[in-house]
Amino acid sequence: MPVVDENDKISYVPPEEDVLKKKTNDLIAQFEKYAQVHGLLPEEICIQNILLPRILLRVDKREGYFMIFHEQTRINEIKQAALMAYWILKLRPFMIKTPDPERLYKFSRINEGFAAFYLLSAFKKYSQINGAKEKGLSSRLVEELMYAFTYWDLSKESIILISESIAESFFGIEAQGIQNVD
Repeated sequence: MPVVDENDKISYVPPEEDVLKKKTNDLIAQFEKYAQVHGLLPEEICIQNILLPRILLRVDKREGYFMIFHEQTRINEIKQAALMAYWILKLRPFMIKTPDPERLYKFSRINEGFAAFYLLSAFKKYSQINGAKEKGLSSRLVEELMYAFTYWDLSKESIILISESIAESFFGIEAQGIQNVD
């Protein structure tokens, strides 16, 4: 999170190591749920563990960006989930390792699949917390999302907008929006 010192210099102070470790373990636990749902065997999974704290730090830094450049705006859970998805797509920390070419092909988009799973899980969780009524997401829209995650050139902002649009339209979570600073 950013801090301002006595000389009005803004600097970044990362989360404590134990907090970062807990968040890393939480991300791995979420990935394990994804792996279980999709029939991935533990011995087929390779996680580049060094990248996971980097993902979490990038999200934390972006939260600071919103505080500084968007009038003290604290980003909501949907924006945080979108940023996590973005960095999972960008850094690609998950890999499949198997000699079976069919399974290699089936899970060739493991990072894209997990990013979508992570987002949809966050939408479902916060929809339930807020007592919102969930509408079913069509399989065609999920396929379109996977296609976009795989082939489109998506920015952080575009993934945030996609996420807030899906969360509001299908999960009843009102978009946060940001204050105009012009």
